[in-house]
Amino acid sequence: MHPGRTGLVLQCFTGRGEGLGSSAYGDVVAKAVDYLMKTAAAKPQGMLATDIKISGSTYTHSLATKALGEVYLLAKAGQKMPPRLEATFRKAVDLIIKSQNPRASWCYGGEMAGQPAAYNPTSEGGEPPPRELSDPGSGYGKGGRLINAGYRCLHEKADDFLESKQSKDGGFRNTAADHYYNQWHMSGGAILDLQMLGSVSKTGKGSHRRLFPARRGLHG
Repeated sequence: MHPGRTGLVLQCFTGRGEGLGSSAYGDVVAKAVDYLMKTAAAKPQGMLATDIKISGSTYTHSLATKALGEVYLLAKAGQKMPPRLEATFRKAVDLIIKSQNPRASWCYGGEMAGQPAAYNPTSEGGEPPPRELSDPGSGYGKGGRLINAGYRCLHEKADDFLESKQSKDGGFRNTAADHYYNQWHMSGGAILDLQMLGSVSKTGKGSHRRLFPARRGLHG
């Protein structure tokens, strides 16, 4: 079984309001949530991944955390709340916040850096978009703000990081301009993240206002 895929499928139900209290799909949601909670409980950091050392576990944890956030919000709204759901979601959000590196991005390579999992909070690397960002309007975002006071700061730092990766022609890219996935792929991901963040930078200018330069479009 795979926590990331489980998280994606689970959001198909939560996206239409089908949580643990659903008369039609409550049992399906409950089984998925139980699997995710057991997966997290088996890991010291509460990481939602079967193998916390491999790079892909950073993506898996993000997807599964977002799904648990959706279920958590539905439960807070009056649906059934399992005893361990809030604690599991809280620990998952805490891990993401603690794993943000000094550049306000998220990187893997933690095992090689002596970290207990794939996340490497000491890395100076980073590429847009930050891998763990999710829609602040989603269960992950709304739930994250309820669970951890540091969540808003996390988003502000991530917004600043994205701004720092915008090139003169309006696109978003890594340092190596000729890298094979610069800058079409990264520009699309960065734009999506900025739309989701919907935040305002320290300069007082909304990030979304800088997505489309007045004279030139996003291109490589």
